[in-house]
Amino acid sequence: MAPEEICKLLREKFGEAIEDSAVEGGHPYVQVKAEHWHDLARFLRDDSRLDFNLLRCISTLDMLADDKFACIYDVMH
Repeated sequence: MAPEEICKLLREKFGEAIEDSAVEGGHPYVQVKAEHWHDLARFLRDDSRLDFNLLRCISTLDMLADDKFACIYDVMH
C-alpha cells in the first residue's frame, strides 16, 4: 500500500487523533496524539491491509520550548 493510501486510511480510522502527516520525500510520516498511539500501533500491526510487523527504531525529542517530549516510531512491514 502506498504512503498516500496509508495516511488516508489512518485519517479515516482515527480522525482528529491524527495531528499531521506528510507523504512527500523519502520518509513519510503520520503524527498522532499520544493518547491514541497504542490503538494506532495495534491497527498498523493487526489490519491485514497494512501488516506492519517491525519496529526499526524509537527516537525521542526533547521539545524544551513546548515543555514536552515527542517519540518517533519508525515502523515497517
